[in-house]
Amino acid sequence: MRIAFFLLIFLAQSQAQVDVQRTAQGWRIGNTKIALELIASPSGAVKVASLRNVSSKAEWAAAATASGPALAWVSTPLPEPGFVFVSATTRELPDGAKELSLHSEHKSSRARLILHIRCYPQSAVLEYEAQLENAGSTTLPLVDRISPLVLTLPAGPTELYTAAEKEEHGFRPAGKVASRAESSNWVVLRRGAESMLVGGDLGAGILDWRVALD
Repeated sequence: MRIAFFLLIFLAQSQAQVDVQRTAQGWRIGNTKIALELIASPSGAVKVASLRNVSSKAEWAAAATASGPALAWVSTPLPEPGFVFVSATTRELPDGAKELSLHSEHKSSRARLILHIRCYPQSAVLEYEAQLENAGSTTLPLVDRISPLVLTLPAGPTELYTAAEKEEHGFRPAGKVASRAESSNWVVLRRGAESMLVGGDLGAGILDWRVALD
């Protein structure tokens, strides 16, 4: 089993009760500051319906685009069709936080992909965790990378800020996102007057952590 983490944070702080509920398309998780809606049906892969700042109503996701987790394979990937949604579970966490877990399965190999999304009452934060499990009888192809967070931004200018070098603090401008860019550290995406921080466990120099922007 392999696990990976990401944090998605709108730069706002407020006490806000967490809510997880079924919707006509799938599931919704959020609070009074941040709301994520997902399309989840047994006929296909999990997709993002909306990710928005509730206070400003700013939309951060292009509708009906891919959601995580995404897998990068070292060898030949699993054959198509890929992972399809099979079920969802929710649970209460300490201090008012809640978790939504979306379970997907690759039918021919019986590989299982689980996306855990956690929301906290203290701030506009979503925490992503991905798990890959082999429930079949044969060895899975070697996986190079698990990306819990996959997000397609709506059209419009986006400015990129990257974490400062060692012994420095804060974030520094890295220009507009016009083509592919990568960072091995946390990044801030800014659209207009709003910003979103994308960060996670850097792996203490052992695991390879990075953000890829296409």
